[in-house]
Amino acid sequence: LRLTLKDDNGQVLSENEYWKTAKKTGDFKEFNNLPRVTLKKEILKINSYKNQIAFEVKNTSKTPALNVKFNLRDKRNGEILLPAYFSDGYFTLLPGESKQIKVDVPDAEKYNQVYISVDGYNINEWKN
Repeated sequence: LRLTLKDDNGQVLSENEYWKTAKKTGDFKEFNNLPRVTLKKEILKINSYKNQIAFEVKNTSKTPALNVKFNLRDKRNGEILLPAYFSDGYFTLLPGESKQIKVDVPDAEKYNQVYISVDGYNINEWKN
């Protein structure tokens, strides 16, 4: 079940998912049997003046993608670059859903080559 709270203009203020436990065991171990999901990523805009990258992520599978989280990484060594401020993280993408994300990188000028990685409960890594 997804509960979405919107303001008077239709802007999403909060989204929360609620999951039922297995009837026999009362646990969530069935999550371990979810198929792995490969999310699609499309860079929408790179604004070097504002040190911002906008991209869209989409779940084209038939399986929910759980606990989607992003990191900005250095292409030279794969290290996570901090600070990097993503507009959203730790969310669920249901089958067919997409979401636009922005990342602000205050010190972007010192990083020549960066890429965005994805983590999550049942999510395959992106190959960059």
